[in-house]
Amino acid sequence: VGKTTRPLVSIASQELQKYTLTCTIEAYSNINGCYIRSGKHNRQPLWVKGAVSIFSDASGHWKVGSYEEGTGVLKSAAKHESALPHTVAEWMRSPLEESETTWV
Repeated sequence: VGKTTRPLVSIASQELQKYTLTCTIEAYSNINGCYIRSGKHNRQPLWVKGAVSIFSDASGHWKVGSYEEGTGVLKSAAKHESALPHTVAEWMRSPLEESETTWV
């Protein structure tokens, strides 16, 4: 209890960045993998892999989670200002987690 892990967060753009993103998150290996572009959400691109997605929330942060519920395991530390998720340098736990510790 009280120990914070700092997982590796990496969202890499493929050659066809408009269509696929690869997500690697050490502490959440169940959401690792290739996400396929699947339309838009909140006027930003949406990438989906099964029930998990990489999406923009209503406040302008990227999230990894469920766009339908608006929840995420991780979110970008700052608003994205229309920059794509693979350019985000800092990610943090979603507010649903016990703290807002930034992960790099």
